[in-house]
Amino acid sequence: MIAAALPRRAADSAAAWDAVLFNTFHDILPGSSIERAIHEQIDWLGQALHTARRNESAALNALAAVVDTRVAPARGADMPSGVATAGLESAPVAV
Repeated sequence: MIAAALPRRAADSAAAWDAVLFNTFHDILPGSSIERAIHEQIDWLGQALHTARRNESAALNALAAVVDTRVAPARGADMPSGVATAGLESAPVAV
């Protein structure tokens, strides 16, 4: 649903997904690979996570841009708009 709010599909999502898939390879997943491969895996997954968060932020911003945030005008001269008034007129105020 959020992706539908984007004007275009995030181009780098495929590369991030490829990084995730590659780094779930059978030697990397259980930690039986060499140390250099583990450091590279951490870097790749960090980049994939960064890309996913950036795409999520862009999608949420695009979605928020189309949300109607207008507030109805105030009904009375002394009441600000957006404040519930039901039952407030006759409620006693304790001092």
